[in-house]
Amino acid sequence: MNEPLNWKEATTSQLLTIAFHEYGAHLDERYEAAAELQRRNKPHYIRENHKLKPVYPK
Repeated sequence: MNEPLNWKEATTSQLLTIAFHEYGAHLDERYEAAAELQRRNKPHYIRENHKLKPVYPK
């Protein structure tokens, strides 16, 4: 039996090929590849410093 694919080690081009161009792939594999692409493309939020106090002019 085939070993399960490690989606985090796959390159972006491999994921794109499996998700959108390889029609012989199982439907579950295509969904998992698309989900990994969405996970990689999610926005990365910057860390905000909420402890800064406002400074008012004198």
